[in-house]
Amino acid sequence: MPEFAIVCGILVHLNQNEMKHLLALMALSWICSSVFSQEDCELNYDGNGDGVVNVVDILGVLTEFGLDCWDDVSACQGQEAINFFGENYPLIEVESQCWFSRNLKSAQYANGDSIVSGLTNEQWTTVGEGAFFSYAESFGQEPDESCLVQFEIGHLYNGFAVLDERELCPSGFHVAGVADWETLISNTGGEFMAGHNLKASPDNVIPWNGSNSYGFNALFGHSRSGSTGNYNCSSNYPRGYYWTSTETGVNQMQYYLFWEELFTVESDDTEKSVGYAVRCIKD
Repeated sequence: MPEFAIVCGILVHLNQNEMKHLLALMALSWICSSVFSQEDCELNYDGNGDGVVNVVDILGVLTEFGLDCWDDVSACQGQEAINFFGENYPLIEVESQCWFSRNLKSAQYANGDSIVSGLTNEQWTTVGEGAFFSYAESFGQEPDESCLVQFEIGHLYNGFAVLDERELCPSGFHVAGVADWETLISNTGGEFMAGHNLKASPDNVIPWNGSNSYGFNALFGHSRSGSTGNYNCSSNYPRGYYWTSTETGVNQMQYYLFWEELFTVESDDTEKSVGYAVRCIKD
């Protein structure tokens, strides 16, 4: 029976929750076909019209029967936070995406190896491998009062760390790429409003104009220069730079930029030796 072969092919690829939902659907389908006429029991198995019948369609059918199964396949799958090397990262859902709501603040790769740190300005510009900068390491460059909020939110990583095969984010997560960021921007107001909706507004920083409508908590991490090694922070021109995992050249990577009072989020590329903040997103 070809139908049996198809069902078996589906079953071997399902996890426990998906199996439960599929069996429930099969039972409901049998009841429907047994009790009602065919005309009264027409089920649109390809619910989203993508030409493929999968678990998403199955859950949609179950929902039509009054069974709310979507919680099991929510973006964060019921997780509220994740602990990674002693740091707690609350998770937020934005449509189909599950994001860290804090900048990464890890001194280790996912496999436990230490990330290079504590570099002088000259060392930073020539290191050529993954490294991070802690805001506590100002090297005599005392940040002004409005920059002090940065001590609480994470580290700045160079592009080599972002691309290291040992990975910055915990298992099941990755450094957000351009496609991830573009989806986020589209789902939070588009290019002309997403910046406002994603930015948090610390009380002591008036120019940082954000509503934080989605709990993303974008803050101004500023940057560490790849050419001089200086840490750049200014109360008059706060900036929030975020790496993507997307390369644009041999030594270039894409990043996203939040401006002080502007509502937009802009994108450009720069050399991998620069230090920017990092956000993780669920695979």
